[in-house]
Amino acid sequence: MSSGASRRGPMSESVVERNRQQQVEWYGEPLSERLGRLLERLDLPQAGLSYLLGLPAPALSQLMSGNRARIGDEAVFSRLRAIEDLLGDPDFERMPSARVDELLATIRSGSGEPRATASDPGDADAGPLDRRAPDADAEPVPAAPPVPQQLPGDPVGTIQALLREVASAAELEAAAATLDQRFPELAEFLRVYGTGRAGDARAHLARTLGS
Repeated sequence: MSSGASRRGPMSESVVERNRQQQVEWYGEPLSERLGRLLERLDLPQAGLSYLLGLPAPALSQLMSGNRARIGDEAVFSRLRAIEDLLGDPDFERMPSARVDELLATIRSGSGEPRATASDPGDADAGPLDRRAPDADAEPVPAAPPVPQQLPGDPVGTIQALLREVASAAELEAAAATLDQRFPELAEFLRVYGTGRAGDARAHLARTLGS
């Protein structure tokens, strides 16, 4: 019994390490870090983030612990990207908390409303987001659109929206992998704008164009 348990331990650690390496390839970093930033910025427990993403809490925990490698639902990944885009908005820190809750609720429901800035308080009658975990009998979360609509004048958002409209995250990663050897700059472009974070994409744009 003891020898069997000792064999299972290292194997489990090996699987977790492999999953985390795959997450770095697919998502740019381990999901424990990428999702952890959302928890910290939004001041949410894991159950609250799982509610926003439309992802079962056990699945979120497995992704963050490395016991699971991939986000299998494109709608969940779209919500993740939309939340990251919201947090990356230069006006985010100035937004009233009620407006932030409204925009998060919009992302969760998948209605695709254009993101507003601090100068646009939105609908004053909109209720706050319930950040508690959903009940077991709650209605399924509707599928989100590929991306939220972007405000005019946001080239990064436009590029991301176009890429996510024509291909899934897995397809973009596969395309990047085929370009790695001969066209590494194009491969980087697909990864940064296709599956990376909005902040990284903006940094890439500024670095590339020298602005």
